[in-house]
Amino acid sequence: MKSRLHKIEIRNFKAFREFTLNLEGRHLLVYGENGAGKSSLYWALYTFLQSARKPKNSIAKYFDPDGPENLLNIHEQANATPKPGEIALTLRETATKNDTTYRISQTDHGTHQQPAILKGDLATAGTGQWTEGDAFSGVQSAFYWSSSSLVADPDFAWFVNLYDGDVGAPGKTFTLYVWPVRGGQ
Repeated sequence: MKSRLHKIEIRNFKAFREFTLNLEGRHLLVYGENGAGKSSLYWALYTFLQSARKPKNSIAKYFDPDGPENLLNIHEQANATPKPGEIALTLRETATKNDTTYRISQTDHGTHQQPAILKGDLATAGTGQWTEGDAFSGVQSAFYWSSSSLVADPDFAWFVNLYDGDVGAPGKTFTLYVWPVRGGQ
């Protein structure tokens, strides 16, 4: 059974103190100024989707305020009593319209071995045959450059593989498709 991503809720994670995004349509375009949270949204989704494959409690480190690998919002952490970090995704089953919400946090690994997330049963655009009426034409199940350079080394840039969702940041000498995600500059 296919499900669509229906809602994203992010609390105290990277750029977000509180963020909710209700997804009503088939396509989502994320754009904004540098520092607006585009990459933080990406990292929240990436962390969430990868968590299903990771052993129980292995994602707690991203939400542990005392841990060196935490991805918590630094401004929220400065509060006397910061809210705990959490990422929640609500999936809507396409046939029945039933919603299921999965959560990850320091204490909750609600995605662990969940078939809907493990098998990639999310209905997505860009990885299947293009049909009349789709927003984008010519989309291949292949590697695409983003327009975001790696902060640590501008000779490297982020890519995403639209076949399996893999991401990375190789040197800019590779030949890949281009999918611009940020205009201007």
